Amino acid sequence: MLLLITSATLPLAIISVSISWNKYNESLEAPKNEAFRQAQEALVTVTRDINQTQRAAEFFSKYPYDPSFSHNFFQMLDQASNGNFCLISIFDAEGQIVFSEKTVKKNQCAYINPSTLPNDRPNFIDEGQNIIQVDNNIFVSNTIKFKKDDFRKYYIKIYRNITNDLFTSNNTHYYFISRKNKSLNESIDYISPIISETESLKVKKLIEEGIEKKNIIQKYDSLYLQKVLGNTWMLTTNYWGEQKRTSQYILLFDISLIFGVIAIELMIIAVCSREYLVEPLEYLALAVAQWRNGAEFSPNRKNDVPLEVRQLERAFLRATRHLKLRETELKNAAQRQEHLIHEIHHRVKNNLQVIASLLNLHANQIKSPEVQGEFRRVRDRVQALSSLHHHLYDNPELTTLRANIFIPEIAQNVLMSHGPASTAHIDIKLDIDDVLIPQSQSVPVTLIITEILSNSLRYAFPSNQRGIICISLKKQETTNGESRVLLTLSDDGVGIASEKNSQPNQQPLSGIGRQLIRGFARQLRAELIIRHDTGTIYSLSFALDPVEPTPSALAERVLNS
Repeated sequence: MLLLITSATLPLAIISVSISWNKYNESLEAPKNEAFRQAQEALVTVTRDINQTQRAAEFFSKYPYDPSFSHNFFQMLDQASNGNFCLISIFDAEGQIVFSEKTVKKNQCAYINPSTLPNDRPNFIDEGQNIIQVDNNIFVSNTIKFKKDDFRKYYIKIYRNITNDLFTSNNTHYYFISRKNKSLNESIDYISPIISETESLKVKKLIEEGIEKKNIIQKYDSLYLQKVLGNTWMLTTNYWGEQKRTSQYILLFDISLIFGVIAIELMIIAVCSREYLVEPLEYLALAVAQWRNGAEFSPNRKNDVPLEVRQLERAFLRATRHLKLRETELKNAAQRQEHLIHEIHHRVKNNLQVIASLLNLHANQIKSPEVQGEFRRVRDRVQALSSLHHHLYDNPELTTLRANIFIPEIAQNVLMSHGPASTAHIDIKLDIDDVLIPQSQSVPVTLIITEILSNSLRYAFPSNQRGIICISLKKQETTNGESRVLLTLSDDGVGIASEKNSQPNQQPLSGIGRQLIRGFARQLRAELIIRHDTGTIYSLSFALDPVEPTPSALAERVLNS
């Protein structure tokens, strides 16, 4: 059940994780493009400040040189720009300072010192725009050549601090690389402590190739290189490693939250399922098992059992009552059938006894000894069958007979039917195993024993000769698991004579008795062997038929299946 619930919630978890992953990727894409956006804004700012400086220098160069005018002009620029115009200087052609004035406001302009200007003379007398970076301060300079009244060449150079105009943060920085008066290696070395060696090599290669603009994405920062002046490039760096780690923490938190919520839901579902579904079903299964063992079916008495389980219990309760009623009817029907079978055997036994008595009465009225003997032989057979049905009537198993009980009785009845003379000089020895003879084979076995025993009593011991008749029934060992028995009847009498030399007091080799023995042997599918070395020996080996269950046993088997 938990597997089914987990499978149902798995798509929701996958969708949630996918959304969190997309948000994570979006949060990483934003800082990657931030360097490009800020670089474009910085380019606009630098261009604007360069143009303002250019216009200020051009405006100043149109008027004749006058120190008082120069002072007033610079004060006007200083006030208008809130001190961003740091320095104005006028040089002659030899680079000597003719006029110089610095803003009085204490700001980033402190890095611009007129006394240091001649040390970098070529940088200060070249015409055009230039960008100077001192530590974290960025200055735009503009140099214009003009002539005074003495027709000499002069240069005006105006410095403007644009650091405050550029948007900076803890993660964003700007670096200007110039090839105008410095070698590329010197400019790159200036920023090497800021960026990695690999990044420095990439920047150097791009500048050497003359790339106008290029976005360089690294693992934890973004670099954007673009050209701002003829020989000057601006490198914008945006470090977003901290934001990446924050995004990773957020992603990890979101995934943990998703699976945590799912785990809590599964725990709640498991507890509720155990309380309201598994335990009621286990109780129902236990009640069914107890019912199968014969106990009454007892439904769950709790009030919080789910309606579906309660309906299932009610349906099963109705089914058990119906089945119990049907079981009772089936058992009663089986008992009635067994009672009828007992009654049939009883009535058959009584009828056979009546027939045997009638045969005995008719035999007593017949004067011919041969005919009287035939009547008595038929009577013995009928009495044997009557004894068989008597055992079937008394046997509760109905479908089998115990050989060690009914064979001795049959032998004793046959011996008694031949009169006191036979019982006086003939002994019967029995060696019978406790074997269950199926009802289907009990009639042939009884008639074979009766027929052979009658023949021995009649022909084997003439002139009241003493003798012994042995009856043996033994189990046989088989390799295929088949149940086989060996029935042996032997006497130590005169033996069987051939038909040609047959005497009145000897057993004939043919006749109705022998035909009956052979016929019943075929019915048993038995191997019949007759030997007459000393006396007569009959051996029959046959397989026992499968025992058919009684009606009650069959009904019980059906009910327990």
